[in-house]
Amino acid sequence: PDFGGLPSFRLKLLNDARGLDPLPADPMGRAVPPVLDRTGEATLELFRENDAYSELLWDRLSSLSLHPVEGRLLEVGCGIGNLTRILLRSPRVTYLHAIDIDPSYVERLKAEILDPRLRVTAAPAEEFCPGVHQVAESGGDGGFDFIVSSNVLEHIEDHARVLRSFERMLKPRGVVLILVPAHPFLYSSLDRSLSHFRRYRSRDFHDLARETFDALSTRSK
Repeated sequence: PDFGGLPSFRLKLLNDARGLDPLPADPMGRAVPPVLDRTGEATLELFRENDAYSELLWDRLSSLSLHPVEGRLLEVGCGIGNLTRILLRSPRVTYLHAIDIDPSYVERLKAEILDPRLRVTAAPAEEFCPGVHQVAESGGDGGFDFIVSSNVLEHIEDHARVLRSFERMLKPRGVVLILVPAHPFLYSSLDRSLSHFRRYRSRDFHDLARETFDALSTRSK
């Protein structure tokens, strides 16, 4: 498989999430679960309002792949769906399974994005590896052609476990596209407020990937 690791740029966010109103009920009248991370939600809402960031992010990520993004996709850490919506624009995408640790985000996406190709699940990234999606157990039919993860691994202490799950769910010749924050020397109070365990050096990230995947070629920008 190809494995794309893309260093991120650092943004200083001035939002005060404490003043946000709770999410309303969905169109079916069901109560939406409370948001787990109000600061994280405020950050995602800021990116929603300035969607050029998500467009730029996807342009950079998708350019790492040597062939078009198509087929069955897994999006890890979908948040409020900023990238989900971009992925679903492509008619080449036949199935998209989007996961997030926050149930409120999942319920919001179920209500807002009515696309038959989309399935949304509340699950921690390090625990999501159902047999139906593991290539060895599903005979390949349930695996993914592309796995996309944007600004997720830095939130997870055991990031190697996540990559091992990716390896089990990725089809032969599949592609993993990952965005992570770069340069450990920039780690600051901003990272701590966003619950980041780390920032990454390109060399270390590539080494981590090679330790996890049996057959691997890497590209980064």
